[in-house]
Amino acid sequence: MQRTHRTLAALALLLAAAALGGCGREGNPPVKGPKPGQLPVYQVRSDFTLPDSPTWNRAKKRGRLVVGVKEDQPYMGEKDPPPAATPASTSRSPG
Repeated sequence: MQRTHRTLAALALLLAAAALGGCGREGNPPVKGPKPGQLPVYQVRSDFTLPDSPTWNRAKKRGRLVVGVKEDQPYMGEKDPPPAATPASTSRSPG
């Protein structure tokens, strides 16, 4: 019985030490990726057609192309990016 209490006390102490040791520095990590003024600018072809693609046709009907990337994809996946750096704010509708 005493051994069980000691084991539980040691386990509680270990968990408390792990919880307190997990505390890092204050603040947030710096935002990754280029600054909004450093983003590349691409020329968009206005005469582009892709008539046999159901995916392209759905995007054209919707008025925008939705692209999914992993959250940790460098320069593309960013959780809650600042509004000025959001590519959607400068995108054009397909077609």
